[in-house]
Amino acid sequence: MDPRAQARQRLQAKRRFQRHALIYAIVIGLLVVIWALTNFGNYFWPIWPALLWGIVLGIHAWTVYGQRPITDADIDRELSRDHRPDQPAGG
Repeated sequence: MDPRAQARQRLQAKRRFQRHALIYAIVIGLLVVIWALTNFGNYFWPIWPALLWGIVLGIHAWTVYGQRPITDADIDRELSRDHRPDQPAGG
């Protein structure tokens, strides 16, 4: 894949994550408003969707921003592991 196509994919992934984070903030904010309007002061139940969805959002962030792109050196290193002469054929 050419560098422009890779850059386009990374930019699209960043935009998808930003959209995901915005939707998360809006929905969790609405849940907190609902909680506040219905039974403010009692058990804070919006914490559960916020935590669970927050974990998913964190994983999404890691896949977009935390992982470095695969380089040709990474591919060459992996190929050299697959073709070591000291390993029997077939695994």
